[in-house]
Amino acid sequence: TGAPKGVIHAHDTVLDTVQSTINRQGISSQDVIHLALPVGHTFGYLYGVRCALQAGGTLVMQESWDPYRMAELVEANGVTVTLGTAAFIIDILDASNNVHRALNNIWLFTQSGDALPKSVVERAIDVLPFRISRALGMTEFGHITSTDADTPRQRLIDSVGSPQEEINVVIADEGGNPLPPNQTGRILVKGPAVCAGYLVEDGT
Repeated sequence: TGAPKGVIHAHDTVLDTVQSTINRQGISSQDVIHLALPVGHTFGYLYGVRCALQAGGTLVMQESWDPYRMAELVEANGVTVTLGTAAFIIDILDASNNVHRALNNIWLFTQSGDALPKSVVERAIDVLPFRISRALGMTEFGHITSTDADTPRQRLIDSVGSPQEEINVVIADEGGNPLPPNQTGRILVKGPAVCAGYLVEDGT
């Protein structure tokens, strides 16, 4: 969706954004995290690989996305947490009832990376056995907002939640001035998860 970019993170910025999600969602060492996203992308790496490591849990990796293979891995390994894009949710909804039953032990699905249509969110809440945490993120700062166990149904349907505790988010005009609610503007983010900078063509 844009020009390639080289985003530089320090060890602490990566630790902070992942720990923020672990704390807010209640992920623990008892969880088994299923990952079918690429680990070369920050979504899969941070909230799959790093999340499992930092929480002290178990990681189960799937080579390529398929809801039926996911169901097999979930049943065989006792998966409790998973993550993916809107397409994953749509594919799971369209899969058989056997797949839905196989996912009964999952309590959390983090959805990010793309938009989840309102009608799909409503159906997923009503049909699927797990709670969906919708999150807004970028390579520059990981997930800066999310929904959680306390998010009302309507906010889960029409938003990507509220800012993480450690993050300050402001919607501003082109001059950096904060805008009132319900206005379109630039997203300004401040907090410990924000990247250290960019790697540009001349190597700086």
